[in-house]
Amino acid sequence: MLRLSRQALRWSHRVRLASRGYTTSLPAVTKIEKIALDSIKVAGPLSFAQYMQLCLAHPTDGYYMNPSNSVFGRQGDFITSPEISQVFGELLGVWFSLQWMHAGKPPAVRLVELGPGRGTLMADILAALTCFVPETAITRVHLVDISPTMRQLQASKLAGRCEVVWNDAINDIEPSDEFTMLVAHEFFDALPINIIAKRPTGWHEVKIDAETTEEAYPRLRRVLTPTPTALSNLLASSSPRFDKLPDGALLEVSQSSFRTARKIGELLAPQGCALIVDYGRKGSYADSFRAFKDHKIVDVFSDPGQCDLTANVDFRYLQEAMADLVPTLGPISQAKFLTKMGLEPRLEALKNAAKTDERREAIESAAKRLVDPDGMGKEYQVLGITTVDEDAALYPFVEFLDDSESSE
Repeated sequence: MLRLSRQALRWSHRVRLASRGYTTSLPAVTKIEKIALDSIKVAGPLSFAQYMQLCLAHPTDGYYMNPSNSVFGRQGDFITSPEISQVFGELLGVWFSLQWMHAGKPPAVRLVELGPGRGTLMADILAALTCFVPETAITRVHLVDISPTMRQLQASKLAGRCEVVWNDAINDIEPSDEFTMLVAHEFFDALPINIIAKRPTGWHEVKIDAETTEEAYPRLRRVLTPTPTALSNLLASSSPRFDKLPDGALLEVSQSSFRTARKIGELLAPQGCALIVDYGRKGSYADSFRAFKDHKIVDVFSDPGQCDLTANVDFRYLQEAMADLVPTLGPISQAKFLTKMGLEPRLEALKNAAKTDERREAIESAAKRLVDPDGMGKEYQVLGITTVDEDAALYPFVEFLDDSESSE
């Protein structure tokens, strides 16, 4: 393996300890870190996809699987839009309701959520949806989540609302004649990625190896395969856009995202609609992979298994995966989507119902955070998918189909 140039790749977060004659203690080896180091000793460097899968989804010690990790909220490592304000989920529910109406009000509806967190988003979507769609029309809700801890929280949140079915993977859900409504909020950013680098000899894969000295921390480092691999060649050929990248380019590619998007297209093809909300753009990324701990960005190799790992979403890649199955719309910014779907009137209604000035201020502050042009409102993008063949079903994406902000 060849060691990558940190300066050339803008990776400069390595810390060297126990040097220049003084001593200091290294952080303890985490359980996931030990598994990774042992695996490297036996089988060689890990791919970034293997590392992400291990850190996030190890059955007992993965970030999302270990109940001792406070994932969401102020005590966790990040706060999501549904946890900030109920308005977010309600306005998504309004969009789904309009799709159902424009489809001719199908008698049977099923909902699917990928990565449902605590169940807050689905609860808010249902609250708005059932204002328009008869509860008897909603046959069931599929929640795709592998975490036993999260499933308990979801069951508590959605108790008595409707029939809930838990699935380990989206592939466990079959296409149906029912009208399918699917939502994926901050789901694709956590799916494993591979990183490849273009050289005059072709596309090589960036992998993860152990450090060469015991004094180094983090204990893991990036290396480049000496020659192109079958996987790096396959990933490079998965989109015609990638061929145009110059020598020296880095590229994050998620096979899992492509396969999941393809499955979404298959589920919706009979009839249905979906919203995918995540941070990203309609284009590829080179170095968006990062880790969060206590609401702060940390080194991706620090405390493996105890930090959230994430990478920005290439929305065009998702669109390419389902292009021959279903029409896609956007993406447009979260701020534009929420504003066009009625953020202001819903906000005023909530403020008028609030009993104290303090509560009214909290409601307004939360809503402003969702559409902050320097934060969530811009960074988060919304991709729409619908099989409904009506011009009105294109709203609010129709006004922004050629929005230059979402193009490469």
